[in-house]
Amino acid sequence: MSDPQRPEPILPRIDGPQDLHALGDAELTQLAQEVREHIIDTVGEIGGTRRPTRSSGTSATRHTRTRSSRAAATSSRRSASTEG
Repeated sequence: MSDPQRPEPILPRIDGPQDLHALGDAELTQLAQEVREHIIDTVGEIGGTRRPTRSSGTSATRHTRTRSSRAAATSSRRSASTEG
C-alpha cells in the first residue's frame, strides 16, 4: 500500500543512465531526494561519516613538498659542512 501523499518511488525503476533521459525536471528532483535518503539510510546502517575525506592527491602533494623541502635542507647542510 502506498501513501497517497507520497509519489511512487522512481529509484527502483532506474537500471542505467539511459533511464534518466526520459525523466522530467520534477521527476529528477524527486529522484535526487530518493538518492539522498538512500545514502543517508545506508550510511546509518553500515556506519561511517558524512564529512568529506582528504583526497589522496592532496596528501600526496603535501608529502612530496615536505620531502623536497627536507632534501633541500639536507643538501644545504651538507654543502655548508663540506665548505668549512
